[in-house]
Amino acid sequence: MGSRAANVLARGALAMTGTLLLTTYTARADPLASAARLAPGVAGRLQTSWSDLLHRSKDLGPSRAREVQFLAELEAPSAPEVLEEWARGAHIRVTWARGEAWAVLSASPTVVDRALQVRIDDYRSPGGQRFYGAPGVPAVPAALRNEVRAFGRISSYLEMKTFDVPNGGLTPSDVVTAYDAKPLLSRGIEGQGETVALFDLGGYSQSDLDHYTSHFGLPHLKVGSIGAKMHTVDGETELDIEAVHDVAPDARIVVVNFNVESAAQMVTLFHTVSTKDPGAIWSFSLGQCETQTGFSSADFTTLDEALGAAETEGSSIFAASGDAGGLDCTPYQDFGDDPGPGFVGVNMPASFPAVTGVGGTSLSTTDTGAYVSESAWTEPLLSQGSGGGISRVWEQPCWQQGPGTGDFYGSTPGRQVPDVAAVADPDTGVWVYAQGSAREEGGTSLAAPLWAGFTALIDQYLASKHKPPLGDANPYLYRLASSTQRYRPFHDVTKGGNAVYPATPGYDMVTGLGSPDVWNLARDLVSVVGSPVC
Repeated sequence: MGSRAANVLARGALAMTGTLLLTTYTARADPLASAARLAPGVAGRLQTSWSDLLHRSKDLGPSRAREVQFLAELEAPSAPEVLEEWARGAHIRVTWARGEAWAVLSASPTVVDRALQVRIDDYRSPGGQRFYGAPGVPAVPAALRNEVRAFGRISSYLEMKTFDVPNGGLTPSDVVTAYDAKPLLSRGIEGQGETVALFDLGGYSQSDLDHYTSHFGLPHLKVGSIGAKMHTVDGETELDIEAVHDVAPDARIVVVNFNVESAAQMVTLFHTVSTKDPGAIWSFSLGQCETQTGFSSADFTTLDEALGAAETEGSSIFAASGDAGGLDCTPYQDFGDDPGPGFVGVNMPASFPAVTGVGGTSLSTTDTGAYVSESAWTEPLLSQGSGGGISRVWEQPCWQQGPGTGDFYGSTPGRQVPDVAAVADPDTGVWVYAQGSAREEGGTSLAAPLWAGFTALIDQYLASKHKPPLGDANPYLYRLASSTQRYRPFHDVTKGGNAVYPATPGYDMVTGLGSPDVWNLARDLVSVVGSPVC
């Protein structure tokens, strides 16, 4: 990992021992360690949402799935010996990674039915998706209660969608000029030794990438992959790859197959990526309304812990806030209808406290790409715009409180999204070459990988100053925003709004803290990164 070498965990090889997946590593101290807290009453709200989904779905009878998976949230990050013994007797497989406070349980529906006294049926959702699920979260058997805090929901319902607004666009030079990344590039900092992992649902064409790099005279792109390589080219993955390459042309790029259907599969994938590429910068250009995932409170807690575990190795994690202008919980079948109160909401993974949610702007530049101004991206007639709002799952973290932060809406103590922003308006978007043609694209699915690419430059700069990588970005970004800095790290976006909230001075739930001045931000972070925050 080059510049990350001093900050990456020392890891041993994966080895199967009985039913336990063991990973040996030595964790470094995390100065930012503080548990994210779920909002009061969230378990009931999530169960109500799940019950409503099952009521609206067609019950197809007992599940025919070959295997179901679900999470066990552990009381401590130590070997779940009692759970393993119980599971062995019940013919359930337990997968656990050393040092983690969760495990994945796998077995046939019939075996799980018998062991936990739950009924697992197959369903067809209103949108046509077939999935399995149990009506409630299974209770933890008395024999396991000293070791297992809670089980996650047994479900394969997950309808992640990409945020892609296609619409020739800003060139790589324009992007790095507008967001003041050129001073880093001129110093030879171009992402060398850094890795960006892009979590996507589709594939890419090498010929498209070759055309793109040739057009701009950029280094050849050889993209790595984690998981089965996806052959369906949807344009979104190519946008993500080219956006990162625009701003960090020497960074290594890895595409992660994110075709998962449960919280258990998701947490397993997070662990796999963290193991294969420790310290990589992660970017998600996709999401789903957090209360429509089918997750339980234990699932949410475990996933946030898994993301936080990656950040202790130096990873920073960015996710698009969504493109529905704050109405990101609009059911698929209701798009185009007058908004209802249940339409307002935020997407996960952008809403996870361990994730930096990225909203969208409309960017104005000079003919040479120099920054002029930004406003919140909104297209109300198209029901599009920067996603953002208040989480119904997470409490407001300590770092999102105080002057210049999300405390502006402190009377509603929920996690607020997004945290930052970048260009997303397709009318002011970037030039990409995808699916055999050149076009201009935008969406918060552009903003998130741009932040990931900029962070690759920032981490390399921090390493040159003998500092650790940014890691969990939110506490540091909010610290910079709530105090006076030598350099101005953000462009504060104060014009416009989305369908629910206005853009305001300081933090707002459309563009967060604003868009980056990358050179200023890198220099400001030298003085704070690696120090305790809250």
